[in-house]
Amino acid sequence: MKYFFLTLAAITLLPTNHILAQVAINSAQPITRRILVNPIRTVKTDGTTATVWGTNRTVEFYIKQQVDRILSQSGVDVQFAPVIDFVSDFAYDGSPIDYTTAVRPQEDLLRIVNLVDIPTFSDREVINCFFVEIVPSFNQQVENATNGLAFVPGNGIAIHFGEDLLEFVAGRDALARTLAHEIAHNLGIAHSANRIENLMSPGGSTGRLTQPQINAILNNTPFAKPLAETTYNGWSNLFSLTEPETGDDDNDGFNNLLEYALGMDPTLDDVTRAPQPMNINNRALILRIDKQESAVEDGVNYQIQVSDDLNAWPQAGALDRNSSTIVDDNNEVAGVTTIRDQTQGFIRLAVTRTPPSTITSVAPINSIVQPSIDSLRSRISACGVGSCGHTIVQEEE
Repeated sequence: MKYFFLTLAAITLLPTNHILAQVAINSAQPITRRILVNPIRTVKTDGTTATVWGTNRTVEFYIKQQVDRILSQSGVDVQFAPVIDFVSDFAYDGSPIDYTTAVRPQEDLLRIVNLVDIPTFSDREVINCFFVEIVPSFNQQVENATNGLAFVPGNGIAIHFGEDLLEFVAGRDALARTLAHEIAHNLGIAHSANRIENLMSPGGSTGRLTQPQINAILNNTPFAKPLAETTYNGWSNLFSLTEPETGDDDNDGFNNLLEYALGMDPTLDDVTRAPQPMNINNRALILRIDKQESAVEDGVNYQIQVSDDLNAWPQAGALDRNSSTIVDDNNEVAGVTTIRDQTQGFIRLAVTRTPPSTITSVAPINSIVQPSIDSLRSRISACGVGSCGHTIVQEEE
């Protein structure tokens, strides 16, 4: 199998009042496959972090939804695991070398994905996406720019999200299109012609895909998995689990069904991925859970429960629980319990599953193996930074 690097040149945007609220795409197709992306936020040893979704959950949902819309043209659903942190000065910006003005070497992407102790999924068919400050093949970009580098095909993306782009719709659209572009590279899609209405066009302005591109994505079975493989049974097979839903293969205190429902890795002690309740001035507890779409479709039910004494656990918002509320929709479930007269309060997540009768189990797919640095040097894409151009949107008066 051949591997290539392909880059998307920096997209620089300024706020405008005349930008469509969504990336332009062709019609969505019936969903037949699903992709899981593992977002890894690089962190410097001094605590400085790369930008991912920001702190506004509405912005986070919008960007993820746009990426999902773009790939839905090919009948593929995109899901994201919870963000995890990876402390590495080198991964973050290429330290100890200063790439503020100098171009960071392209092969640094391979070095990043091969670093020791990276918190990646053991399943090699999950796309690992590293959010960094300086992307290999580029120097440092401004905070209203986004750029990325990815294997084509392969597993590994380095991407920069300019923090300022989170603040306006056109900026969020640019972030979503760049991320979808890099994911498509991992799926084996190369660049199209410059400055045309296509997701893979350097300097392009839309998220549209052609039928040949769609066919190539659907044929990329290592990542674009048939829906049956994203059910609990298929997920269990992919991770080669030996315990049932109530078991705990990695002995981290979370049973397998709970890890499936939370998008965790059932073969690693990754409890840091689990959502944590927020304590509001010792007067209230809030627990917010991002649902996994595949788990919901597979019959998983998410229920937030509250208690005063750790014995009785009614559902948040039950009639006899005047001090608690529940908010539940298709994307997340959130529970709030207020500690009033009582001196203590507790909140937890309960997960159950009633699978559809049509669920079938599918055997795992072979792993992807990354090439060596030497083999990559002879397979660098001819489309570099200079030929990709820039897209600038000026602010309207």
